[in-house]
Amino acid sequence: MKVWILALFSLSVFANPLMDKQNFTLSRDLVVRGPIYNDITPTQYHQEVFRIILEEAQVMAQEYIETQDHFAYWTFMMGALVIPYHEGRNTHFREIENYSGACRKKSNNGSILKNRPETKKIFNSFFKIKGAELIPDCKEMVSDNLLLQILHGHDGTDIGIMQINIRWHEKNYISTNSFSDVSESVRYGLGLYKKGFEGLYRNPKNFPCLYQHKKINQKRLIHAAWAGTYNSGNLAASCRFTQPSNKWAGNDEKFNQSLNTIYSMISKKIMNKLYPLPPLEAKLFKKIISNSLIATQNETIVADYLKNVPTFTPDDDVKSEKELLTRLNEKIHAIGAAMATTSQKINVRSEAPKGSTLGPLTGHVLETGTEIMINDVYEKEKTPWFHITAPFEGWVHGQHVEIE
Repeated sequence: MKVWILALFSLSVFANPLMDKQNFTLSRDLVVRGPIYNDITPTQYHQEVFRIILEEAQVMAQEYIETQDHFAYWTFMMGALVIPYHEGRNTHFREIENYSGACRKKSNNGSILKNRPETKKIFNSFFKIKGAELIPDCKEMVSDNLLLQILHGHDGTDIGIMQINIRWHEKNYISTNSFSDVSESVRYGLGLYKKGFEGLYRNPKNFPCLYQHKKINQKRLIHAAWAGTYNSGNLAASCRFTQPSNKWAGNDEKFNQSLNTIYSMISKKIMNKLYPLPPLEAKLFKKIISNSLIATQNETIVADYLKNVPTFTPDDDVKSEKELLTRLNEKIHAIGAAMATTSQKINVRSEAPKGSTLGPLTGHVLETGTEIMINDVYEKEKTPWFHITAPFEGWVHGQHVEIE
């Protein structure tokens, strides 16, 4: 199974004030996928992230196209552009020269999480595994010329372009290594957004805040989908932004600013300043905004664009998780076991997940490239868990495995 990696090395560094203050510095043993903010121009970087967002959003919005629900389609697409901009200013990875203070000690040693004991426990159990640290202490990287970093939130509890919470999304985002892939991170975040969007859009009468002049208002629907399921984890809190005294009013005010900013990018001057894109993408962005305002049926403009540009699908000989499972099951059925190798250092779990509970760590660390023997597949997850019997017994997530 091949690995698609975009790692760009250069001594040039583009300014990124947000990540200067909020980042975890990652181990060089971690395989990452997707654009890295560094020695491509800001315009090129935003172009690649823009394509990824459209690819993931287009798949999720396909049902609205099929039912010819133009309002739902364009509203969902606009929200898909707003949320990664609001959460992380479309930033996920960056690479910079190593200098004194470039690696943030409080972030990498986990002390930034001192007031979040449950999150710190998860942080230590996954990122600080002895012998396989994905986020090493800064002192271990003093001799590195370049540092690879990922964005975190102001208190370290959220991570990446979509600012996914480490504690509440341990099982399906952190433990699956989805944070190491820009496309998977966008997909995961947009999945949360769609869950809230559907909950509101299918039952609008239960959420009066959606209405303006007796019609569902597009901006209100986007804001509610973010405020409820996405930001608070509670659909019932979707209308909180209409209550100025609610304790999250500051969050909602900032989101409203981001929401209005994305709509204002129909102005070329504003877009060039805040979301620089090449001419083709800039033109498409403006069309998405203008189409959303009138809910036109012209959904094909996004699909046509994606057909004619390079996609960011991993260049794998296995094209889907379903195909991966099929291939493994065929091998296991035919020869009793399947050979594979690990794609990075990983601590083996003692058992497969049970509901939302992960199996305890065994303490056995598989090194990158280690040959393993797979004897069973646990298929009740989006990506499978494999039962290995060599070099020792336990369970590893499919994200860490390459089929031979």
